[in-house]
Amino acid sequence: MLSMFENTREQVTVHLFTDSTLTLENRNKLVQLCDQYKQKIKFYDAANLAKDWWDKYKQLKTWKTFRPGIGSAYRLGAPMFLPDDIHKLIFIDSDIVVDVDVKELWDFDIKGNPIAGVSLSDMGTDSAKNDRIFMTGAISSFKEYMNSGTLILDLDLLRREGRESMISNCLEILREHIYIDDLLDERALSILYLNRYFHLPRKYNCMVGLYRGNTKNFKRGIMWHFAGSTMLSLNA
Repeated sequence: MLSMFENTREQVTVHLFTDSTLTLENRNKLVQLCDQYKQKIKFYDAANLAKDWWDKYKQLKTWKTFRPGIGSAYRLGAPMFLPDDIHKLIFIDSDIVVDVDVKELWDFDIKGNPIAGVSLSDMGTDSAKNDRIFMTGAISSFKEYMNSGTLILDLDLLRREGRESMISNCLEILREHIYIDDLLDERALSILYLNRYFHLPRKYNCMVGLYRGNTKNFKRGIMWHFAGSTMLSLNA
């Protein structure tokens, strides 16, 4: 949030999907940060707004191996949680440093697609090459696999398919593809919107790990994704 506020001149409203793990102290710190930059923040009790759905997700046999946990899956409820007067949403992982003005993303024409993201192919990574999602043919190429670190959601289009369609369809995909044992929401979204997502440029979701070892590779105007085993080190 701090990096986004530092580099964005427009008015921003942060929509935070949360649960009881967010302490009052940390909630107040987030509010203070937004106040400091004259930005807005709204909190949504995602755990209770879709409790019945999360209970179903937790019944999946592979849920225990889902490292990011329920908080990562909350994004699937966005068309349900947000009011109808919010027509678009930019989702950004918390381990991304936003060194761009997010208005660039907001202004992207995603050409009638319900969702936009950066593919593994465009990111320059083959981190999922041994994943059974490819081996079984559910997704045939890295170009089709959408990393969920940065997403644009056209909420109007998604709601037309049903306010609960994203959360329900992803659950059915995970029930069908029982071998998916991690990054459940990301893999389900990639299958659900196969050939129906707009491909964002790499700069909006750039894996730091691909550039470590040579600081000359680090440039301004990029959204740096600190994903991996050594997430918060430029030189590791």
